[in-house]
Amino acid sequence: FGDTLTQPAQMKAGVSYNVTSSVTVTVDYKLINWAGAKGYKDYNWKDQNVVAIGAKYTGSGFWLGAGYNSADNPIGEMSPSSAYPADYRNAVVNFFNNMMFPAIVKESYTLGGGYSFSKSLDLDVAYVLTPEVKTTVNITAVATAFGSAATANTTTHSQSSISASLRYKF
Repeated sequence: FGDTLTQPAQMKAGVSYNVTSSVTVTVDYKLINWAGAKGYKDYNWKDQNVVAIGAKYTGSGFWLGAGYNSADNPIGEMSPSSAYPADYRNAVVNFFNNMMFPAIVKESYTLGGGYSFSKSLDLDVAYVLTPEVKTTVNITAVATAFGSAATANTTTHSQSSISASLRYKF
């Protein structure tokens, strides 16, 4: 293990299409190169594909939008090994990844909107919902080293957030 983590390289592509003068649809694709980033490959991270789809309606002084984001889990479980040091290391990596990194979410839904009170003052609000996902990994070698009969660690993750911003332009 090293003590360096580097930002992974990303390749992105997207398209936007104006369906009407008021409706815009977008599709974006992103490949995140976790497996090639220093530090993350030590923890068995895989490259990640992310797809985002969105739509926005613009009216007189306001906008409404919705989006969907889908990604695969970049964290690969390390298999138990028959040799002691490798087995313990793999179980430690599994436990560390499962407990410390919430990169297991697979999809998110977004709703948002905004209103212009004047040329200088805007209000924007958004809601994001990320449904619950659960991962279970093998940690037998770690548990055995500490006298526990546990064989697995399970992590559950979900998110929801509301944000609001008031912008003053001068």
